[in-house]
Amino acid sequence: MNHYAVVHCGQLVPIKGPIVNDGAFIVKDGKIDWVGPTDAVPADLPTVDGEGKVVTPGLVDAHTHTVFAANRVEEFEFRSRGATYQEIAENGGGIRSTMEATRQATDLEEQVRAHQLRLVRNGTTTFETKTGYGLSPKLELQHLDLADAGVATVRKTFLGAHALPPEFEGDVNGYISALIQVLPEAKAKGASAVDAFIEPGYFTPDAIRPYLEAARSLGLGIHLHVDQLGPHQGAQFAAEMQATTADHLEFTDESGIRALMRAGVTPVLLPASVYGLGKEKYPDAKAMMKAGMAFCLATDYNPGSSPTSSLPFVMGLACRYMGMSPAQALVACTMIPSAVLGLQEQKGSIEVGFDADFVIWPYKDYREIAYWIGDVLPERVAIAGKFV
Repeated sequence: MNHYAVVHCGQLVPIKGPIVNDGAFIVKDGKIDWVGPTDAVPADLPTVDGEGKVVTPGLVDAHTHTVFAANRVEEFEFRSRGATYQEIAENGGGIRSTMEATRQATDLEEQVRAHQLRLVRNGTTTFETKTGYGLSPKLELQHLDLADAGVATVRKTFLGAHALPPEFEGDVNGYISALIQVLPEAKAKGASAVDAFIEPGYFTPDAIRPYLEAARSLGLGIHLHVDQLGPHQGAQFAAEMQATTADHLEFTDESGIRALMRAGVTPVLLPASVYGLGKEKYPDAKAMMKAGMAFCLATDYNPGSSPTSSLPFVMGLACRYMGMSPAQALVACTMIPSAVLGLQEQKGSIEVGFDADFVIWPYKDYREIAYWIGDVLPERVAIAGKFV
């Protein structure tokens, strides 16, 4: 159907506007054409019955890593016995272990598609995805081609600076120089931003600065993994570099929050990676909200620290451990990330002119999306008006 109405939505949650009880909206040629009460829908239109359930926009995930092969279940077991993230990495695990599996995979395209379908099945219809497990300029470019598997709307980020590959052991500057040389091609392949992992043992601000400056000169956005493993002034560096987003921020203090505010950098908070690593220190969302700061919640979907494709699970963590309300968490998974990804006029809201990306949830109250633990799955997901 190219032209139909979704009717009898028990709670239609448009995000940019009040909840509409017994709400409805009309889909025409993949767009939202009208929003209002069910009793105002023209009688001659085909309909999809919302059956009195919650309907929201499709969720938007601003931080995922879907271009990888295999898993890291052995590390999961090591971590359950007390091994730390750093200890696992020092013994050949972590990012480099996924690099090896990804380089050797003969069915990588198929695996990427499966990862992205998992996101969609959890209600995500738009997401940012990163490279970062090829760790050579050539493979990182190839992985940009694979990053859009065609299952949803994708924004691609070039994460060549995820870790130092074995071929450049001891030569950080050489690797950074090699990445800088391929940035124009990365942009030509659809990358809208670059990213880098700024932590001791990975990349330092001084080493990564030329790479970020080169990216900015090409018009690429800057996303940065910072302050995940310790208080390393990563937020201040993200502010200095005028990044689009600063991601993780588990150890960012109030001075870092103020720096991000002044620079207009949007935080992307990843509570599932805290949970996945068995940690207890979550980002200080309360301080951010007190400062009037808008931020995203995202899955950080990856095979190591955050093997989850569920934004509802992330919302639940944010409500339980970060002081957010269910409404705030839903906004942080729809409207705010759509703006971060430059899609604020298309995604993240059910309103006239927007893409008809929406989710029918098996609940009567939208707060149940964050309330239930472990089995929150949509009944139906539509992208551009087509059910998937």
